[in-house]
Amino acid sequence: MKEVKIDALLDSPRDGVVFQNEWAVGGGPGRKGLLLLIALFAGNIGPGVYMVSCCCRFYPGLVAGFLIVLFGYALTHLLFLGRMERFW
Repeated sequence: MKEVKIDALLDSPRDGVVFQNEWAVGGGPGRKGLLLLIALFAGNIGPGVYMVSCCCRFYPGLVAGFLIVLFGYALTHLLFLGRMERFW
């Protein structure tokens, strides 16, 4: 049976790790991170508005939910891309 040294497991792995922070600070102070937060928020709210409006047959809510997803989720994700040529 192989013996595991506890001290080796508790050592900090930060010595050889470079953390990714381009999405949070790239393109200005917090601009990219804000786009991602808007997209994540709209990606949760939009479908919820759409589903509740569908159950209640509230047609302006259906349109609002679709527009929230279209502009708040899809468009902000496209703007979040660092290089547009990588999209395809």
